[in-house]
Amino acid sequence: MIKFSFYILLFCFISIAGKGQETIVWNGNNDYVDITSNVRYIIDENKSFSIEDVEKLNIKDSLKLIGKQIFNFPTSADVFWFYFSVKNPDTSDLVIALNQAVVGDIMLFFKESDGVWKTKQIPQRGLWYKKEMKSHLNSFMLSKNIENYYLRIDTRTTPFIFKIWKKSSYDEQTIKNLIVLAMIFGFMLFVVLYNLFLFYTSRRIDYFLYCLLIGGYILFSFTNTGYLHYLIKDAEIWQWYKWLPIILQPLGMLYTMIFLNIKKYPLPFKIGIVLFIYFISYWIWNLFLPIPAVAMISQIHAMIGMLGQVGLGIYAGKKGDRIGYYFAAAYIMMSIFGALDISFINFGVPKYPFDINYITIAFLFEVIILSYLLTKRIEWENKDIIKSREETQKKLLATTLENERIIKNQNVILEQEVEQRTKELQNSLNHLKKAQAQLIQSEKMASLGELTAGIAHEIQNPLNFVNNFSEVSAELVEEIEAELEKGEIYEVKIITTDLKSNLEKINHHGKRAADIVKGMLQHSRNNSGQKELTDINVLCDEYLRLAYHGFRAKDKTFNATMNTEFDASIPKMEVVTQDLGRVILNIITNAFYAVNEKSKKESHKSNQPDYAPTVSLRTKKSGNIVEITISDNGAGIPDQIKDKIFQPFFTTKPTGQGTGLGLSLSYDVIKAHNGDIKVETEIDRGTVFTITLTI
Repeated sequence: MIKFSFYILLFCFISIAGKGQETIVWNGNNDYVDITSNVRYIIDENKSFSIEDVEKLNIKDSLKLIGKQIFNFPTSADVFWFYFSVKNPDTSDLVIALNQAVVGDIMLFFKESDGVWKTKQIPQRGLWYKKEMKSHLNSFMLSKNIENYYLRIDTRTTPFIFKIWKKSSYDEQTIKNLIVLAMIFGFMLFVVLYNLFLFYTSRRIDYFLYCLLIGGYILFSFTNTGYLHYLIKDAEIWQWYKWLPIILQPLGMLYTMIFLNIKKYPLPFKIGIVLFIYFISYWIWNLFLPIPAVAMISQIHAMIGMLGQVGLGIYAGKKGDRIGYYFAAAYIMMSIFGALDISFINFGVPKYPFDINYITIAFLFEVIILSYLLTKRIEWENKDIIKSREETQKKLLATTLENERIIKNQNVILEQEVEQRTKELQNSLNHLKKAQAQLIQSEKMASLGELTAGIAHEIQNPLNFVNNFSEVSAELVEEIEAELEKGEIYEVKIITTDLKSNLEKINHHGKRAADIVKGMLQHSRNNSGQKELTDINVLCDEYLRLAYHGFRAKDKTFNATMNTEFDASIPKMEVVTQDLGRVILNIITNAFYAVNEKSKKESHKSNQPDYAPTVSLRTKKSGNIVEITISDNGAGIPDQIKDKIFQPFFTTKPTGQGTGLGLSLSYDVIKAHNGDIKVETEIDRGTVFTITLTI
């Protein structure tokens, strides 16, 4: 019995001693005291407990002691009630601070000396400047004369660490924390602006993605540290805490694949695509998960994503891309800090430096390493560009030298070929000139032949007169001899008079023949090119008759009406008579050819009226301009060949009947006289050639 009573007393002593250890005594020697292990808690799963209910449960010893450096319930998002007791002998201003910013409503309960419960509250969307403590964390001022406090926290995620601070130290620590975070976020913001500049200048999408990624890091750090309320009014911290990692995970994987150009490596590219699609799909199926599970899975995804990025970086480095190793180093560093953060969340160690979580520090190191890498990449790319240019210039120089050698050899060959071709072309040109000279000579001879035929016809008449009068004169001489023998002097005188008349006629027609021969000689001899005063009307009339008789000499059946209208006011003009006469002869001969061909065709049409071939020659003076118009009522010239008739060697006559040089030479002659020659034609109505000369 005595032994049993001893054990009962020992148990009560230990129990009382244990309860006494839960009360924190503030001695004022430290800036803060971590009271987490001394805090008791109870879960309010149905969110139905009142402060009175919790107090009764605490009296019954139903609240559990945390008993470790950190409070962590990763699979619960219920309402938790916490109890702690503080003695403040030196009556310092104390603050209870909760390290977790991602929570719902927080309420602090304490009982005044009159036994009435007092409440302080921080709403989930409370504005920072309306808090009792103007801090990024959730904190309350403690009353100096009250020991027992209850906290009601509507949790979203854990862990929790409870610290009691001296108010002055807490304010100082808040300012230090704000300065450090401001420096971190300021540096990150500078990196964002720098990469935006690089994106604007280079239009490379990876710079833009990196800006989005760092922007996401900044927002998540603001959310995780509680500073989001400083930026966004009425922000619901949990939604930002939930969705930012979900969005950043596929964005980070996409950035990695583009930055490392993983597309050129088939297997890693497939792995990256699978992870990217998986992270994107989490946008949907996270909606069906409870709040604690979302937070845990996001942590797992973060580690998977970082390890995947490390693997892709190392693979790219092994393939010769030196950027890959630096990239892997950045995410190895980030993975290490991620592991430290997970360790702290679950075990409370190692402690956060400057009360800044390891994720924010991980973001900082990643940004520093990748920013350095981006700078080095630009430097390496510039070196590669310079090296590539040098190699290209060397190749270009070698190619240029080779091309020069080839060109020199080709030039030698080409010069030889050109020399050979030049000789061949010169020979061909000489042959062509000879052929042209022969054709021109043929045209002249053809023209001369037509002229000669006309002249022969013209000279026939005076020769006939000479022959006839010569025969008559011979008979008269015989009569004179007979009359002289008879002594008939009177008859002799009469016969002598007739003989004299015959001789005068013989002389006249002989001179006519001599003039015709002279004209033929003038036409056939080489042209000296000397201009001489010429009667245009006489020239036109003479060559009209010569052309007509020449054409009739070739075709006895040919007959045509010739109309002339000469302007007597035209003075003598300085022209090369033989050349201008040859022009008139060529055009008139063509006119006779045209009407003759049409006459032959019309003769075969019994139902057509009689056709009268007609060629007209007219001269006219208008001011200092003389017009020579030669027209016919032949078949006309088709439009498709009208522009070609003055081209050398172009002819519409059958083979052997024309050289194609007549009108070409005529055109050159008229141009040499500073004149012009035009043609107007109408099918089945005829053609008009108009020659204009300046007096």
